[in-house]
Amino acid sequence: MALTSSTVERLVEWCAKNDDIADIRAEARADFFGYDEPGPVSYIADTGEIVSRERRFLGWFTFGFRLPDGRHPAELAVTALLKGDELNSALDSIQKAKYVTAVVTTVVPGRGLYLELEDEEFEVNSRMLSHILQRGGTLSTYILPTSRDQWLPGPGWVAWQSNLD
Repeated sequence: MALTSSTVERLVEWCAKNDDIADIRAEARADFFGYDEPGPVSYIADTGEIVSRERRFLGWFTFGFRLPDGRHPAELAVTALLKGDELNSALDSIQKAKYVTAVVTTVVPGRGLYLELEDEEFEVNSRMLSHILQRGGTLSTYILPTSRDQWLPGPGWVAWQSNLD
């Protein structure tokens, strides 16, 4: 069974709220947001307010951060929430997740879009992003494979629209 958007959200919620990893999550949050930096930290314009920044942290923490044992928090979440073939499929997707900053080459309204990063192309299934982005825009996000040629966006994406067309 392929990973779904709702399963991704369940994994992120587990990683955001699980008490067993609360201390690690707090340390990771401090690193991510630069709480210990000596000077003020400023963010790139147009990257959203605190809610979207928190979503970006959760995307990074869930799919990019490594626990002391080398696993991603998403791997803990998936083993706590899923069983059998669904578990194995989701673990495979998590281990193949990528962070990309890629250009939108095609938008399929109401369905998704195609991203290009150097010599790679990704078909990303997201109704919401298909309504937000246009050809020539840029998307930065974690993507997770759901099948051989299809991907889901992770939480906390940042989108920029260019006026190249």
